[in-house]
Amino acid sequence: MIYEIILDEESGPHPDGGFVSHFELYLNAIDAAGADSSNIQRLINELQNGKSLEESLKNQAPLVQNYLRLTFQLIERDSLTGLMVSF
Repeated sequence: MIYEIILDEESGPHPDGGFVSHFELYLNAIDAAGADSSNIQRLINELQNGKSLEESLKNQAPLVQNYLRLTFQLIERDSLTGLMVSF
């Protein structure tokens, strides 16, 4: 049952079938609208290639840096209540 809740809350139907994360749906919508997703893609690539979060954030806007730092602080605290309140 928990997995069904997570699937429903964190993903949506993919146009080609199956499910995809909301994040991927947002990225697809950004690209479909002709907006620039290069900063997001660069950040993801840097993290996937082993750069630390702090190193990867150096090239991001201050608002993005602050938001992601706060998000990862909440995750690292490992507090279920804190995570639930933040979302």
